[in-house]
Amino acid sequence: MDDIMSISFMLLWVLVLILLGLNLRMIRWFRAIDELQKKADTSEEIAVGTPAPDFRAQLLDGTSISLTTFQNRSVAFLFVSPNCGACHEMIPMLLRLAPLARENAQVEFMLVSDADVNATNAWMEAIADVRNVVIDLPIVVVPRGSSPLLELYNPRGYTPYYCIIDTTAIIQARGSIGRDEWHSLRKSWEKGAAGTTSTRLARKYL
Repeated sequence: MDDIMSISFMLLWVLVLILLGLNLRMIRWFRAIDELQKKADTSEEIAVGTPAPDFRAQLLDGTSISLTTFQNRSVAFLFVSPNCGACHEMIPMLLRLAPLARENAQVEFMLVSDADVNATNAWMEAIADVRNVVIDLPIVVVPRGSSPLLELYNPRGYTPYYCIIDTTAIIQARGSIGRDEWHSLRKSWEKGAAGTTSTRLARKYL
């Protein structure tokens, strides 16, 4: 009987130590998240009119890209996250807007996911099921720490967020998707023969 009590007492202490260790790890994790958030809140957004900083990253299919990949091309990096509900809602609008931006302003859309390949693929499948759309835009996969693209072009980690580079590799515009400047850009891209129809569709999702 005494042996059983001793073993139970030892197991109880082991359990207490394990729980204490888990609590300490959670405290450190929350502190790290808090420090990252404070750093993001104080980070300045990239300045419009400045040269686009160089970076290296990978597309969802494993293709390597860098700033030189877009030499003499205008590209809109559209920062999204599988954990962002607004991103999920805006994907159909972005898919409809992409060909208009390419046709009327020669701006190429490129999604930038802050999740890894598996999470991004699962997110795409979920959107296909719920929204009945297929994401056919190129997707850059940049989990935090894997590429300077996120830290350089969207230092505060906002989603959905855009950053546009012009053909001379200068930052043309940046900000949160859905704000006033974005609406002005959207209207300029919607000019042309397809503008009337696309405007009705875009407004449905904004």
